[in-house]
Amino acid sequence: MKINKLFSLILWWLVTNIKTPLIVEIIAITSHENLEAEHSHINSLFKAGLKILHIRKPNYTTEEMAKFIMGINDNYHQRVVIHSHHELAIRFKLKGIHLTENHRKSKIWLSIMLRFYKILRPKLHISASYHSLSAIRKTKRMYAYVFFSPVFESISKTEHKSTHSLSKIKDGCEKTAQRIIGVGGMDEDKIPQIKGVGFFGIGLQGALWLSGDPAAKFRRIVELCSY
Repeated sequence: MKINKLFSLILWWLVTNIKTPLIVEIIAITSHENLEAEHSHINSLFKAGLKILHIRKPNYTTEEMAKFIMGINDNYHQRVVIHSHHELAIRFKLKGIHLTENHRKSKIWLSIMLRFYKILRPKLHISASYHSLSAIRKTKRMYAYVFFSPVFESISKTEHKSTHSLSKIKDGCEKTAQRIIGVGGMDEDKIPQIKGVGFFGIGLQGALWLSGDPAAKFRRIVELCSY
């Protein structure tokens, strides 16, 4: 326990004192709806250099999720994180699982589930979603990273509007050891605004799937994040 606390303090110091203007992680998040040529676009994104894809299909059954995963080239399965039907991460040897607020409501069940998955896959990548900066600060579990949203008004869901200023978000990033991924409204025009905020990375959704050419959009955003 003391070692974990010491590690958290060291990580917090590094995050708050060694700043970088670069956006380290650029993550793609699927549309919650089925899209035309979706698997083709996903495989093209991986070919373009995408390191992590989050599959968010909240209405899928286990069978539908399994079928969707099988539509992705096997070589890329270790770059895939799923938001539901987490047992499939073991079956398909995926990169990891993502926990929503609903998943985290039952702390006892969550703890048992994560212990079981970690026995089967010791290097399983675990991330989570938050809509509150204070909730991120209070969480005791260290994740690979956490999604914080919405940063800007959502591109695909116009009813999702940000209630936080960038200065407040920056303050929140500085007060936690968690690696924060900014999600919501992320597009080319937003990159200059968020470079100094302290995000570990960004999550792309509407900007990709409404662009007509997700791979080309991804490459442009990567370039903007690299300097």
